[in-house]
Amino acid sequence: MTMVRVALWRRMRGQALVEFTLVVYLLIFLLIAVIEFAHLLFMYTATTSAAAEAARYAVATGQSANGVPYYQDCQGIEDAALRIAALAGLQRDNIRITYDHGPGTAVFAECPNPPTQISGGDRVIVEVRVYYEPWVPLFPDLPLGIRGQSSRTLVGQIQVSPPGP
Repeated sequence: MTMVRVALWRRMRGQALVEFTLVVYLLIFLLIAVIEFAHLLFMYTATTSAAAEAARYAVATGQSANGVPYYQDCQGIEDAALRIAALAGLQRDNIRITYDHGPGTAVFAECPNPPTQISGGDRVIVEVRVYYEPWVPLFPDLPLGIRGQSSRTLVGQIQVSPPGP
């Protein structure tokens, strides 16, 4: 009777080892997939946030530290985007700053030559591009371009009059 128990125990131990091997590969694959998805989500969030922050910088009123209006400070606009998305691998060459007269109109200026005068309805458009490459190459040749774009309307001057009686 003890010989039967020993043989049964050995067979069950071998079965557990096979089941563990199958399950551990599945768990490792799922863990890698979750990490890669989080990496992709981080890249997307950083890209869209960088474009939005750079556009917010461009429409600020007043003058930048360079002594020009914020919308003309191309380097400052690029620096605002780089502060947000530096960890995502954003390079200065992947930032495009353009100006148009409103939705549906053509671009009339682009950095490094920003407009000297703006009128009502003019917008700054900041486009940021980064490329996602997986940390674990499960699928070869999968560089994925991620694009973030944000546009804001420029305000030249606002006349504020004192409140009436």
